[in-house]
Amino acid sequence: MITEAHIFGLGFTQDVAEDTGQKRRWREVRATAGPERFIHPPVEWHTSPKKLAGFIAGELQPAAAAGVEVRLFGYFYSWSGGWLFPRLARALQARGRPFDTAVLCDPVYRSPVWPDWMPTWAQVAPMSLLRSPIIKIRAGSVRRLEVVYQATEGEALQGHRVTAPGAIVGSRRITGVGHTDIDESDAYRELVRQVAGLD
Repeated sequence: MITEAHIFGLGFTQDVAEDTGQKRRWREVRATAGPERFIHPPVEWHTSPKKLAGFIAGELQPAAAAGVEVRLFGYFYSWSGGWLFPRLARALQARGRPFDTAVLCDPVYRSPVWPDWMPTWAQVAPMSLLRSPIIKIRAGSVRRLEVVYQATEGEALQGHRVTAPGAIVGSRRITGVGHTDIDESDAYRELVRQVAGLD
């Protein structure tokens, strides 16, 4: 009976066939899978949140129905952090399955107005209009949220603001690494291992 589930979300340019930092993080956690610990294969950022929520909630339902505590963890990089996670968390909350802990690795905001293929920072000038998009996560859909983001030395964070009312929120700023490499950083790897209970 599954009592614990872990979900990994990929970035905008990543697909499930690629060997990425996010996929390597998934492999480390997957090695600990067992009858009670389900490690979902990585999902692409544009995965249907409602269908994925239905699947995950269904896998946890037998344990919940038996009165056993169930726990849900997520690790989302780039667009899966800015687009998929808020929608998935809302869909799971509607099924009575909020995330215990989620880690967002340099989440990128996806505009609900502009075309899907166009990231927020490329949509409008001047850039000051979109410097600090807010990734909004519904109250009660996650208990603890950790956000890891990158910024070059001496540069202030220009985006990736996250609101999660009622959640315990921690953030870590990593310097010396860019967006495409942050999922391979030691800081992100250590946080994933900590949340997954590997360390």
